[in-house]
Amino acid sequence: MISCSLSPDEIVVGEVTAVSLILHNQSNRDCISLSARVKFPREVGFLTGKRQFKIDVLEANQHKTIPFKLKGKVFGSYLVGFHSFRYRDGYGDIQSLADTKLNVKVFADGASPKKIDEVDSVSKYSPHKIRKILLAEMPSRFSIEELRTLCSILDIKHEEVGGAELTPFVRNLIDYCARHEKLESLVEVVLEERPFLKNKLLP
Repeated sequence: MISCSLSPDEIVVGEVTAVSLILHNQSNRDCISLSARVKFPREVGFLTGKRQFKIDVLEANQHKTIPFKLKGKVFGSYLVGFHSFRYRDGYGDIQSLADTKLNVKVFADGASPKKIDEVDSVSKYSPHKIRKILLAEMPSRFSIEELRTLCSILDIKHEEVGGAELTPFVRNLIDYCARHEKLESLVEVVLEERPFLKNKLLP
């Protein structure tokens, strides 16, 4: 279950197709609270005060993806957000929201997580410099099997980028991520797996 708060008295509840998470290390006994923007399904339920009605989502634009971990378990890659959102309200009128930030609570399946692992801010280096650092560091830091795991975390089929040799595998993975706007996500995952590299990857 994912619930998104537009304001203190407006709660969106429903099956969300993809959620974008900006990690703030905030949590309580039952869930992780994250600041986020959300891509909605075609229909979600709005609850305003005690009045509930359905809305039809007409348009939702998304940004990049960021994978995150909770107590060592990868929960997946989620869209970083929508920047415009048009919908038809309960009266049939078309409404629009722009750059609307939501508060999202992500519940672990039956679990009661106590905290979320810290995730450093993504590198502010240029993509060229990031690629150069990753290509220099990753072949000696990761095995072929670990690289395949990274591909899985990033929702990449390792057959599309992998090989039997480390350096070509790393180069293909970096190039793939750069082409598909996943380079920042790759940096996040690498820092999760090898935190000591943050001195090289983070300015």
